[in-house]
Amino acid sequence: MIAWDERYRTGDEAIDRHHKLLFEFFNDFEIEIEERRGKNYLQKSMEFVEHYINCHFGIEEFCMCKNHCPFAERNQLAHEHFKKTFAAFKKEIDMGGYSDEIAIEMHLYLEDWIKSHIIGIDTHLKDAIGK
Repeated sequence: MIAWDERYRTGDEAIDRHHKLLFEFFNDFEIEIEERRGKNYLQKSMEFVEHYINCHFGIEEFCMCKNHCPFAERNQLAHEHFKKTFAAFKKEIDMGGYSDEIAIEMHLYLEDWIKSHIIGIDTHLKDAIGK
């Protein structure tokens, strides 16, 4: 489980709301895996992540550019890498079906992403916005 706290704040309310939603999703996904319901939840998870990528990444990239955040390009490159990794997960599931291992691997990847990307890149938006 990952609890939202101030160290994840970006200074943009919409982006922070999106990140909080990602935390909720991540924590729900963890519960589903622990309770051995990951198979039923995985399709829903893939849909959520795909929607999140399509909505959130563009908004965040625009906000960073608009506010001349020095991490804007790094953010965009990280998003591209995430999209490729997600596409590989999706392909693996489409070809081989569900497995507990793929659900756990995807969950661990998301955990690392949330912790390292939001703190390491996204929070720099706060300095650009001046909050």
